Amino acid sequence: MNIWRRLLVVSILSAFFLTIPGCEKEINTSELGRVTDQITDRQAITEVVDYYFSQTKNFSWKNYNMEHGLEVWLEDEKNEELSNPKKLPSLEKSIIDNQISRKLQETSISEIEINGDLAILTASTEVSSKSTNERFNGIIRSQETIELQKIDNKWYIKSHQAQNILSKNE
Repeated sequence: MNIWRRLLVVSILSAFFLTIPGCEKEINTSELGRVTDQITDRQAITEVVDYYFSQTKNFSWKNYNMEHGLEVWLEDEKNEELSNPKKLPSLEKSIIDNQISRKLQETSISEIEINGDLAILTASTEVSSKSTNERFNGIIRSQETIELQKIDNKWYIKSHQAQNILSKNE
């Protein structure tokens, strides 16, 4: 299957499964990010990041799971995100307490810089946000920086940083 068809299938399946409670993790992630004769490093990196964004930026507070999207992270870094009380556990508490739901509207990858088995991707995203707390309602525009590492010809996320700006709905 060519890369564009594969990316389209991943995007469509991600969107479909996110609309069904309890089906968020049905996508097989074992081959995401794998470089092959048909899939270049850039294509594999894009595939990983698109999947990660679809899993972490599309959710309802009713079925939020902080582990979604972490399937494409390096194991030690994933465990740090999950165990550090100032990271994902804090985000999960805020999402549930404020009944926050979000939907990814747009992703734009602006640069992928590859240096051997390390890469840095910069992107912008736009997410609509709804909450019982007015402070979390609106459009969130983010500048994202994701560091990736290739192990055994497969790309994994090593770190993620974002600068967010919330625009209020008028």
